[in-house]
Order: sequence, then structure tokens, then C-alpha cells
Amino acid sequence: MQTNINNTVTCKFNEIIHSLNYFFDDIKIACAEASLEGDFKLVAKLSNDSLKIQETIKEVMRLSNSWSKCLAKPTHDKNNQGNEIKKTYSTKKPPTRLSVTIAGKQILEKKAADTFVSAIEHMGIERVYKLSKNLSGIPLLSKVQSTGYHTQKQSGSWYITTHSSTKNMKILLEEIGRSLRIPIQVKIVKRD
Repeated sequence: MQTNINNTVTCKFNEIIHSLNYFFDDIKIACAEASLEGDFKLVAKLSNDSLKIQETIKEVMRLSNSWSKCLAKPTHDKNNQGNEIKKTYSTKKPPTRLSVTIAGKQILEKKAADTFVSAIEHMGIERVYKLSKNLSGIPLLSKVQSTGYHTQKQSGSWYITTHSSTKNMKILLEEIGRSLRIPIQVKIVKRD
């Protein structure tokens, strides 16, 4: 029960951080548009707002890290003889990666993100691009590198967003396979 509550709180912190970063990206876009229109009063206001959001993001991240540290602190219990035994709890799940099979060919890289990128390349970046998929609030595929906090991998002239959980990458690859009518099997496997 306690672990479920801990995971829920950790997830909520992550959702807040994600939402704030998404909002921060929107303000940057609005600021750029206002600058192009010559509305420098609005640019100044949006710049001030973006600084406040950056501070808020840092504070929420600090609280999230503080929460994680509290969870990782050992607690003491007593065994049957009354001696103290240390218990440690970890909120981190064991590392995982993806195993993707496309039309009989297996793709299994050391990291989930690398397998994700290889699978998209194998299905055809141009074909996947036409689906207009998003991941973590930005386009999955873009010719322009993200200036935000998102993790991307470069493939030729494309940037592929990999800023996501292994589970979400699995779901997205399956959606892409269905949309493109490509036989695909995606499994989450433990990392060695």
C-alpha cells in the first residue's frame, strides 16, 4: 500500500514538471511570435512569466528530489530476537529496454531509446512522419531540434523524440505499426 502511494506521489510530481515544461514551451513560442509582430511590451511580460515558470519548475524538481530521498532512507525494524535490521526501499524500477520484431526482424539495442529509434528508421522515417505523432508534448519527428528539456536522437536530418517511458514508447510503436499496417511485436524486457 505504502509503495503505491509513494509511486503515485512520484508520478504526480513528474506530471506537474511535464505540464510546467509544456507550458514553458508555449510561452517561448508566444514570445517569439510577439517579437516577430513587434509587440515588445508583450515580449517583456512573457519573458518575465517564463522566468517565474523556470523558478517554479526548479522548486517542484527540488521537492520531487527531496521526496525521493525521503523514500530511499533506510528504516529500522526488529527481528524475532529483538535485534534491529535495516530495511531500504527504492522507488526506482529495474531498468528495462525494448525488443521489437518487425516483419520477422528483431531489433534489440542496449537502451529502449536506441531500439525505439531503430524501429522507426526500419519502418521508414518519412512514412512515420506523415502520421503526425507526438511524444511528450512535441512532434515525434522533426527537422528542427527541440530547444526544451526533451531528449532527442538524430537520424540523418531528422530528430526523433525519445523523451518518454519505455511503456509509452511500446504503445506508440504499436500504434505506428497498426497505422502503417506493418506487422510489429513490441515487448518490454529487463536490461542486463
